[in-house]
Amino acid sequence: MIAALVVALVFVLLPLIDLLLLSKQVEKVNFAQPIGKGSDTWLLVASDSRAEAPSYLQSDEDEQAQGERADLIFLARKSGTKLILAALPRDIDVNYQNNPSTRLTLMLVFGPTRLNASLCNDIGVPADHYMQIDMSGFVNLTDALGGVEIDVTHPIRDRDAKLNLKSGKQTLNGRQLLAFVRARSYQELINGKWQTISAADGANMRMEHSKIAVNEIQDKLVNTKNPFVWRKAAWSVANGIKIDENSSWSEVLALVKGKLELHTIDSEIVSSDKLHRRLTSKGEQQLRDLGFKKPCKLYHRETTSEFDLED
Repeated sequence: MIAALVVALVFVLLPLIDLLLLSKQVEKVNFAQPIGKGSDTWLLVASDSRAEAPSYLQSDEDEQAQGERADLIFLARKSGTKLILAALPRDIDVNYQNNPSTRLTLMLVFGPTRLNASLCNDIGVPADHYMQIDMSGFVNLTDALGGVEIDVTHPIRDRDAKLNLKSGKQTLNGRQLLAFVRARSYQELINGKWQTISAADGANMRMEHSKIAVNEIQDKLVNTKNPFVWRKAAWSVANGIKIDENSSWSEVLALVKGKLELHTIDSEIVSSDKLHRRLTSKGEQQLRDLGFKKPCKLYHRETTSEFDLED
């Protein structure tokens, strides 16, 4: 009987206590939900905020004092045993204060509700849940998993993103993987010469790099059989995560357990500076086919905060 109690304590009670303590570490944020029947869609965001980031993530760029941007944007939902994940271009134009050329990424400056309002009203996707991870959390999670393996065709470098990688298969730590995901004006060493990729190609490659990173991280989380790795990963990222006030940490953990099905939503460039995009008809249909695009209406209170939305 004593042995049975010990087993129950170790394998039942302690994990529950651990989950309760973890949930206390996660910041809850206001997130206005769509009106009507929900779609159980998650809006997943990687923030570029450096407000409380370590020195190696700090930048002299003035825009960072103006609040955080949505660096990566994903839509997610469970379908049976599958986790359907759609990478949404951050540079999609939305209609903010009657300005139809404001990019979706900038809406996070005003908070998750404003971002969700643009997603709902301008793109037609109702998101019921929200999760946001900052750069420190991304780095810590990657390191807790022992890094992730990627395959690079050519050596690449980007001074702004602090990226410098050799070619071939290699295991990246958290800082390296973050640089790999964020680089958008990097150079490749091809035939002995460093060649700078274009802004358009850089934006596309950034999407591809983010898909690679997400796929490798999720693969490690799902396939690990060691509960202590899961615990280490969860604790490493808890302080760097925000979720909506109606969701729980256990729902977050349940979300990532599934066979990943990853999609990139099709878009096209619509500006001379190649930073503004819009969804193509193919992209619109992708959102419908994946179960994300539905009739959507969301009420929200517009912020009166003033920010410089140039990026």
